[in-house]
Amino acid sequence: MAKVRVAAVSYINTIPFLFGLQHHSVKESIELIVDSPSNCSKMLNSGEVDLALIPVVFIPDIIGGEVASRYCIAALQEIRSFVLAMNGSLSNLSTLYLDMNSRTSTTAARVLSQHSWRIAPELKPLERIETALQLRAGEGAILLGDNVLGLEASLGCKIDMAHEWRKFTGLPFVLAAWVSNRKLPSDFMALFNDALKYGVNHLDEAVLIGNPKGILTPQDTRRYLTENISYIFDNEKMESMKLFQKLHAQMETVPN
Repeated sequence: MAKVRVAAVSYINTIPFLFGLQHHSVKESIELIVDSPSNCSKMLNSGEVDLALIPVVFIPDIIGGEVASRYCIAALQEIRSFVLAMNGSLSNLSTLYLDMNSRTSTTAARVLSQHSWRIAPELKPLERIETALQLRAGEGAILLGDNVLGLEASLGCKIDMAHEWRKFTGLPFVLAAWVSNRKLPSDFMALFNDALKYGVNHLDEAVLIGNPKGILTPQDTRRYLTENISYIFDNEKMESMKLFQKLHAQMETVPN
């Protein structure tokens, strides 16, 4: 039987998933590929992989793509690794720096600016992380990823984007989900979900083995994964994901 080709990203918040897939019996049934979020999405769409962990904002681009697992990357309140750093108050924000290659960052920034914050800052590309550490009055920067966790003490005034989404919608914020564009055998998906569960339930081992970047201490990594990340993809997270995708689609039909 051919192995199921699985693509995933390697970030601190995926440590439990990668540990589970590499230390559970499912490893005999899969070919695991670790790549960037955009490449995982491209490989799924092209048929190079059968199942991938991708940002929810990419899911509408996947022909026939559907959430295939009951696990995801989400936050119930604050996520810490996705923030708006700023110099001054939110109401006085006139310039917002964004990683234009991050569709999650740009979508969240535009949606919250228009619908929640009621501001219209000028959007500029964030080309250097140093820009976010040297913001002038009235400037802000959206930051997403592991490096944010290492910069927390240096960012000064900041607000958590997942918390802002919760304030706006009353829903958790979903970053990524496991997606497939073909029907996978139910017995395989049961085994796959069990592997993800195994990783989530063995955090101490997962953190010791799978935290090579050293951005956080093992203790703070475990705290981040237990207090800031939520892994179960339930009905509330499905509702949140669909709302985020709907608002993204509306943004795409309106000129910047």
